Amino acid sequence: MPIEDHLQDSSGLVGSSEAVKQVVREIENAAAGVGTVLIVGETGTGKELIAKAIHHKSSRKSAPFVAVHCGALSETLLESELFGHEKGAFTGAVSQRIGRFEQAKNGTVFLDEVHTLSAATQVKLLRVLQDHVIERVGSSTPQPITLNIRVLAATNENLQEAVRIKQFRQDLFYRLAVGIIEAPPLRKHAEDIPELARLFVKQVADRDGKSINGLTDDAIAFLARQVWPGNVRQMQNLIERAMSDVVSDGVSIDEQTIERAFKKESVVFTNLGQASVDIATESADVIASLVFDDLSNERIPLDGIKNRSQAIGAVAECLIKGFETGFKQFLETDRGQKFLRNLNSSDVLSRVGLSSRRGGSNALFICQLRDRLTAIIEDSKSAM
Repeated sequence: MPIEDHLQDSSGLVGSSEAVKQVVREIENAAAGVGTVLIVGETGTGKELIAKAIHHKSSRKSAPFVAVHCGALSETLLESELFGHEKGAFTGAVSQRIGRFEQAKNGTVFLDEVHTLSAATQVKLLRVLQDHVIERVGSSTPQPITLNIRVLAATNENLQEAVRIKQFRQDLFYRLAVGIIEAPPLRKHAEDIPELARLFVKQVADRDGKSINGLTDDAIAFLARQVWPGNVRQMQNLIERAMSDVVSDGVSIDEQTIERAFKKESVVFTNLGQASVDIATESADVIASLVFDDLSNERIPLDGIKNRSQAIGAVAECLIKGFETGFKQFLETDRGQKFLRNLNSSDVLSRVGLSSRRGGSNALFICQLRDRLTAIIEDSKSAM
């Protein structure tokens, strides 16, 4: 079987470039081993697909593959999610809960966004990797629970730099990085764009029951000329957006259709950027209310989005970037300087920590926004 076909079958990743073939070889090597693997790469490069491929090619393939998105949950919720809890461990713990590590019995646990782990959770994860045991939250039993699992982790941050500035434990980094696989950004295997684009068109057409004749040559050429900061995921979303405009069967996706989809993406950025400026000129309480509590209101037009969860997932990254720009502009004003003098990053973390207990996509958005706000505040205070 050709190596590119093998990769598509085993992981969903597609490509015949040397960069993709290298990933295939590393997947094969990792699948044959038993140690932890750290998958690094930019957002949208397919890190979870690589983790799934390692699992499904390993001796643990018949056991569960359990993915945990660490950045989507507050510290308290994440601890309960990973380790489970006993009845009465905290308010609302009305029954015993088995955590993700136990759920993955004999299988694989994938920890995405591992760089977001708190210092306390890093210590507990280190014990899992060293001793292969856990204790449920609120457990009074002196005997810990023994695990038989493999841990894979992923990050889009530079963990070595995080170690250097004391934000990530060095011993945990070495435990996680027994093996390292880099998920290449799309710009490093741009020759795979035509193959990827055709696959995405077929996937959407099959899912939606549409009869599409594929992409025209000019559409492929247009895609190949673009810069993809969001990598494969961005291109996949763009093609899905383009295909939402196709109502007739038997047509091909041409350059004009793809270009219109790009313009819609630009409009979203522009609208959200302006919205962020408006939000950032309000007080801290109003900012928290608008951003954290009122995302379900129709403040921003989102054609094609059917519910609040989809809306947050579709525009969270755009909103964060726009909010970051607007917030920086706000902090340069007299009102912003007063706001900054009376606020520190812990205030933001405290406020966000309360809101992030909601979990799900909203919590993921909040955690990402928290990190951006904290960095902006600390940088601005340093410059005062």
